Amino acid sequence: MVETCFDRHPCWVAGEGPEASVAVWCQCSLLRNLADFAFPAACSDEEKRAIEERVLVALEVLHLLDEGRYRGMPGFARAEVLSLAECRLIPFELALNGKPGTGVYVSEDQSTSIAINGSDHLCITMLASGLQFQDVWARLAVLDDRLSGSLDYAFDKRLGFLTTSLGHAGTGLRAGVVLHLPGLVMANGMANLVQGARQRRQAVHGLKSTVSPAAVASAASSSVARKSQPENPPITDLGEAFYMDLTGALYGDVTEAEGDLFLLTNLATLGVSEEEILFHLRHAASEIIAQEQAARDALVANDQRRLEDRVYRALGIARSARVLGFTEGATLWSSLRLGIETGLLSGYSLHHVNELLFASQGGHIRMKTGRDCDEWLLSTERADLFRARFAPDREG
Repeated sequence: MVETCFDRHPCWVAGEGPEASVAVWCQCSLLRNLADFAFPAACSDEEKRAIEERVLVALEVLHLLDEGRYRGMPGFARAEVLSLAECRLIPFELALNGKPGTGVYVSEDQSTSIAINGSDHLCITMLASGLQFQDVWARLAVLDDRLSGSLDYAFDKRLGFLTTSLGHAGTGLRAGVVLHLPGLVMANGMANLVQGARQRRQAVHGLKSTVSPAAVASAASSSVARKSQPENPPITDLGEAFYMDLTGALYGDVTEAEGDLFLLTNLATLGVSEEEILFHLRHAASEIIAQEQAARDALVANDQRRLEDRVYRALGIARSARVLGFTEGATLWSSLRLGIETGLLSGYSLHHVNELLFASQGGHIRMKTGRDCDEWLLSTERADLFRARFAPDREG
């Protein structure tokens, strides 16, 4: 499966779809549990294998294995696990847990994944480029309905779907859109967005790549039982990348964002419908996108020299750097993407620059080189990627 997946980049980094100039990608995840089993943290390995087998039978019956592939986590190499997590195909806590009975189904185009026995029995995720909540939810709801016909979900008439976290109970839906907001950052406009999101029972997080040991422990606590050591040691040397985390433990304050990337996500899951969650989330995202476009227009009209200096300085470094850490690479990526969107850089597309963001992550580089890499080798390989992508002869 991994070889097939990483022959090409995910379809949802295409830089297409509504508002793709600001909305890099959107995703919706549904957490589901089977009614006749305890939550994964309280399950034995035998029970997890039984859950896995039941889900695999459902995938077979629904012919989903004709459209993608399933693989157990114990069969993955470290670089493969990290690459899947970097592509947001498995939640972070599953990447830490390679015990028997855990695994992931991934569709051929990498837009859909079904992770088994992470924090919950199932984490069903769909992704798309741009701001496409309506389309993503329509496809996700159909898949969820098909699975529910074969699997008996844990459901309470008063509380809704039961999950390991009270913050996800009810709909079990966690939706989000990753927004590229360099204009608002340069205009010091992020503080108001955070306050407005809280009033709407939403959150704005800064995407950051440095994962602290405390965050790893927090994300892993629901999937690795504390009473005994796991048979397969969890991955703790994660490197720098942007990971999918449903709990929010890995995301930072807006002041910690790297690459000017921010996640707008819902907090409310109980007492509201999925349609309400997504309607309000899309409305909030549209408002933020309008503010970002206005901030970019102001830069072009009133601060052109500052904008040009940022973009062309980044282009010079991208073309000449021989060693590039992920954080510095994300900063360059943001400036170069801004240059493309404001018309300063020609001959480059959002598709190619979005692909670069994922290709420059540690797991992807390890997959490309076919060997484990220390930080120095990761940094040199990353610099090579930037130089190749922004070589002068690529300009139109």
